[in-house]
Amino acid sequence: MRHTLITLIIASAALTQAQSAQKTSVMRAEPATVNAPATWKPEPGVRQPGDSVQIDPSTGDLVATGGGQRVQVTRRIHHTPRFSVQFVKSGAAVRYSYGLTNLGGSQHIDLFTMDVFKGSLATSTPHYWWFLGTGDPKITDNQDERLAPVMWGRQAADDDDNGKLRPGTQAGPFVLESKGLPGLVKVFTEGNKDVSTSSPDEEAQLTKLSQWVLEQSHQYLRFPANAILSYTIGPKIDPSADRLSSVRTELLYAAGLPDFAAIHAGLAAAASSTSVTAMRQAIAGIRGASASQVSFLSAMEFTLSF
Repeated sequence: MRHTLITLIIASAALTQAQSAQKTSVMRAEPATVNAPATWKPEPGVRQPGDSVQIDPSTGDLVATGGGQRVQVTRRIHHTPRFSVQFVKSGAAVRYSYGLTNLGGSQHIDLFTMDVFKGSLATSTPHYWWFLGTGDPKITDNQDERLAPVMWGRQAADDDDNGKLRPGTQAGPFVLESKGLPGLVKVFTEGNKDVSTSSPDEEAQLTKLSQWVLEQSHQYLRFPANAILSYTIGPKIDPSADRLSSVRTELLYAAGLPDFAAIHAGLAAAASSTSVTAMRQAIAGIRGASASQVSFLSAMEFTLSF
């Protein structure tokens, strides 16, 4: 397993290890790079003349300067993930089955993490992948106490080309069983950097600059800042919570995301419904203009009728 994945696992301190009407959905929100989370607090360092840490707007990579030197570090964001998901009732729980496609870029995907309802468990993974377990919410800077990150990683050495999720390929199913009902969940994907070439050389060069540069660089090279953020349907809503209130929260959450701008008014109107029946009718009247919108609307109907 590559060095960066091992490092992430250690640094995370402790990763722990019937079917009725079926809904199939595809969530394809525009991936966005996570930069400088609000919780980030760099250690104090003395900024030297000429010290600078920036993100190149054309590539998304880190550019650091200091002491007359310039270091550019390739980040793990050069891929385009798309998740498809099927969710079905499984007794008192819901079974979620994911497919992950790498649509393009220069890196293959070998790690992804979802913030999902606590207690969700993986029941199967595809060949060359493994379920790493449930981690501390701090891994993804999660602020919702109901949720915890679950993580999958590629179970193969970097020099093993079998099963690599290269651009244009897909992997799955990744199956979760959960009592959590469908909602919009964050998912972070990390691209692979060949540890035998660029990664050690680039990042080792940062240590030759000032401590301030090294500290500031870390905010862009840590997980999840050094990953792609997108959204998919996943276990999120507590089944014991009020469905009307829970789905209202999800509708307003989606209405604030760029991928749902075209149906913002419909989502806001549905959120103002005062009964489950009225909300279901309002959702049924919204015409999704994209796969992600249709997926989300289907998930909300599923949750209301569960």
